[in-house]
Amino acid sequence: CGVCAWGAGTLARGTRDSRVRPAAPAARSSGLTALRQTPYLRLLAITVLLGALAQSLLDYALGAEAKAAYGGGPRLLAFFAIFQTAIGVLSFLVQLSLNRFALDRLGVGGTMALLPGGVVALGALAFGAPSLVTVALQRGAEALLRASLFRSAYEVLFTPVAPALKRPTKTMIDVSFDRIG
Repeated sequence: CGVCAWGAGTLARGTRDSRVRPAAPAARSSGLTALRQTPYLRLLAITVLLGALAQSLLDYALGAEAKAAYGGGPRLLAFFAIFQTAIGVLSFLVQLSLNRFALDRLGVGGTMALLPGGVVALGALAFGAPSLVTVALQRGAEALLRASLFRSAYEVLFTPVAPALKRPTKTMIDVSFDRIG
């Protein structure tokens, strides 16, 4: 999560090498070629990969705690049904009410940094007092922030990318790197 926060900060500041090089008008590059040749797109891919890896680890921790608390069967299923429903509703409400405020006040990088910052802060709580409640809070905050504020800020990062690079690369990053993580 610290690496994700560093990556979000780097994206917010920008670097001299991170500017997207325009593709030749006649040449269409594949998503993999664009990733190899464009440091900015590589940084986006690494950000998505590390975020997905953290999400997987948090899912595992929540699953282990829930199984220990509820065993298996209908009680475990009910827990996850309620958990996912609450996250979906809260994500919608946060997206609706706080998205513009966060982007205006914190900017793209600051809004993205809320995700790793929230995970780290609640991770400290879960580490200090491990229980189903603290692990669920951490995983819930991660899911809520990822689906609402992080996603909105992340989409803006593709604005400066030329359409010829954006189409193949965004699909590769959003699907492949997310699944690899």
